[in-house]
Amino acid sequence: MRRGLDPLLETGRWRHPTWPARSIDRFVVSFPKSGRTWLRVLVGAAEAVRAGVSVEKRSAEWLRRDAPELDGRPVLFTHALSSSPGEPVEHVELFLRYIADRARVFLVRDPRDTVVSYYFQQIKRRGADYGDVPDKLADFVRHPFYGVDRIIAFMNASQCAFDAGPGPALLLSYEALHADPVSALARVLQFLGAPPAPPEALVRAVEFGRFENMHELEARGRLSGRLRPADASDAESFKTRKGEVGGYRSYFAEDDVAWLDERVSARLVPSLGYAVPGAAPAMRERAAAP
Repeated sequence: MRRGLDPLLETGRWRHPTWPARSIDRFVVSFPKSGRTWLRVLVGAAEAVRAGVSVEKRSAEWLRRDAPELDGRPVLFTHALSSSPGEPVEHVELFLRYIADRARVFLVRDPRDTVVSYYFQQIKRRGADYGDVPDKLADFVRHPFYGVDRIIAFMNASQCAFDAGPGPALLLSYEALHADPVSALARVLQFLGAPPAPPEALVRAVEFGRFENMHELEARGRLSGRLRPADASDAESFKTRKGEVGGYRSYFAEDDVAWLDERVSARLVPSLGYAVPGAAPAMRERAAAP
């Protein structure tokens, strides 16, 4: 498959509009609104501290680029085609198979929290770019192109790729990053092959990446266009919207919460946890196949 696709993929320095070039060997993969921007800021800030350059400027640079450089080599932050609503999961699986022999960080988040953040991104930030977005959150979570079933399908594909791909893989949850960002950041940097960062660099990076600081920087337009509110007077239009774990319950009636809980329990692969709300998977790493 790769031999047939390679001539079409190497159309630029690092990627085709949707498919990464073979020269990229490190990835961070997530469904939209799973904490990828936060992780990107943390890694970029740690790299800035290590290099002795401005954390804010380096973070803005990391946000502008899809594949910023970590220790001189690019890391591609990708949604693996899932950012286009309705993209068949088979296409996502094909993408994940294409990068399966390279180093991949899979960032996951409770799909119930993800779908709430995804709703506000589509309603408040995207302006229904992709067509008819349901106005009501209860309808959105049940929609085949936007809803929780699609998020679950992506997460299941990611777990399968983690288990089956020949390349090294790290599974990290948003919840683990939230609970202990210093340890999680150190693990990600080590996995991606970055030079060892002193503890104080990690602490400084995490301090810079605090929700309150990122929210303030977004409000003031101090980073990139990727991190800018659609309406500074509307807290739900910020990319750094709330940064909560388990906040989905406050947005739904009891029957909607029960439906979501049942959906996750029935459809998400057990190894990803989340069947019990708040029970995120443990961070785990798999070495490359011999």
